[in-house]
Amino acid sequence: MRLRLILASLSLFALTVLSAAPVFADTLVVNSNADDAQCSLSHCTLRGAIGAANRDSDRDTILFNLPEVIRFVCTGATPITCQGHLVLDPIQPASPLPTISRPVTIDGTSQPKYSGSPRVELRGPAASSTLLQLAPGSDGSQIRGLALTNAAIALDVVSSNNVVTAHFVGLDTAAVARGNITGILVRSDTNLVGGHTAADRNVVSANQTVGIQICACGGALGHANSNTVSGNLIGTDASGTTAVANGEGVLIAGPSADANIIGGGPSEGNVISGNQLAGLELRSTRDDRIGANIIGLNAAATAAVPNRGPGVLMTDTKFTILGQVMGQGQCTITLPGGGELTVSCPTVISGGNVIAANSGSGVRIVTNSNVRFISIFGNRIGTNFDGASGLGNGLHGIDVVGGTFAPAIDIGGPGLGEGNRIAFNGVFGVHVASGTGGIVIRFNSIGSNGNLGLAIESLANFRIMPPVLTSASTTATSTTVQAQVVGRAGQRVDVDFYASAACDPSGVGEGERFLSSTAVTPTSDNQALTFSTTLPVVVPAGQVITATTTEATGGSSGFSGCVTI
Repeated sequence: MRLRLILASLSLFALTVLSAAPVFADTLVVNSNADDAQCSLSHCTLRGAIGAANRDSDRDTILFNLPEVIRFVCTGATPITCQGHLVLDPIQPASPLPTISRPVTIDGTSQPKYSGSPRVELRGPAASSTLLQLAPGSDGSQIRGLALTNAAIALDVVSSNNVVTAHFVGLDTAAVARGNITGILVRSDTNLVGGHTAADRNVVSANQTVGIQICACGGALGHANSNTVSGNLIGTDASGTTAVANGEGVLIAGPSADANIIGGGPSEGNVISGNQLAGLELRSTRDDRIGANIIGLNAAATAAVPNRGPGVLMTDTKFTILGQVMGQGQCTITLPGGGELTVSCPTVISGGNVIAANSGSGVRIVTNSNVRFISIFGNRIGTNFDGASGLGNGLHGIDVVGGTFAPAIDIGGPGLGEGNRIAFNGVFGVHVASGTGGIVIRFNSIGSNGNLGLAIESLANFRIMPPVLTSASTTATSTTVQAQVVGRAGQRVDVDFYASAACDPSGVGEGERFLSSTAVTPTSDNQALTFSTTLPVVVPAGQVITATTTEATGGSSGFSGCVTI
């Protein structure tokens, strides 16, 4: 504890009064907007409080009790009408504040009359400085409930295991844009930006280059791993309904920025909308997990608040999951007659994303020799949670370019809820550019896009050809399809069948509903193998069936032509 020595002659009465008053030596109350370095009971500035906390061997808590002042707003000409308002002036340091070098809690929500949005603004002297820095030695700090504006970097997180919640970053206390160049910069490990409740969310908007950036970029550790960004509004106003753009919403930039989580399970996602460039960019990273976010829509996922670039941009990325991840948890079952039973059951670790209404593509992947093992599972791309609302991205649902082989990019999976709904996008549902290979597209619902559901260019995915469907019929219990497929001798081919209400006008089908799969093995190269398969589903008369082929070496075809039931 900090030892406070009173070097004055005090009467016994005075000593008695002081000893009776509760003094919390590790709690500092900022009660002045001034910029000196003093911190006493009667006069404590933020600069002084940070300096005092840095000198203490114990963890300090910095609270706020800033004075309100009357500001008059006058309107009219003759007569002039003026009305007074009680306001808090911002804290405006004339030079950079001390870096925070010891664990500390800075709690802006302690300011009287706090009611869910920041009342204490820390406004930079110019957009050339850092407002707050959690420097090495401050691990485990909590920074909460401030408006951070008008700086080069609003908050620079260099230490680890910190929690950053309930801020306006780029907006003042009246939610007026006063952007920083960079909002929050994370250069360390295992930090939490945001949280799982509305009270924890940050509003990160109006920042010039990026709202939240995670990168090693000169940090003391040399890496920025295992951070979580959850529950925030990034690029919108505080209601999540109107764009207040950052340059990019979120940027994870490697190398050495790995295993970070953007969003998480149900109720843990961010709203990343309204930004000038990409909503989320992953650059030279690995092992990241992106789940349960709304990217390109309002917080209710009912109306467009588009990012002006792609919703998600991946370059030089590997071992990344965009969307749903299932795990095993425990469920409690109520037994008939009373009593409960605890059993193992599936649980959602990471939820599917809604990626819609962005001006570019929903997801854009740029391949190179490092790109591999990207799983895109359980997302709504071009629509919202209901899968039926037309909120398409301006270009493609998913766009894979780069002209290189990228093994194990899986768009859709066989597990419960792992198929994507890709619909209503302006051009193609999924586009794979010429020369790009290894893109496996299976088990999805793809329909109502502006052009083809799957556009696999002629030199993409090793020129894998779709099957040719010759007929289809249905009974009360099953559907039988006759088809031909061309492959390589001895190499397994998986044929996936889909149903749609109608064929695409091009005559090449989309695939609104996945039906079932059949595996066949050609006996000779480039020779058509004719086969018949019975699918354990019923397709109503008048609907159409289409199919794709996927080779074991990796890569899927486009959709086949349609046959009508």
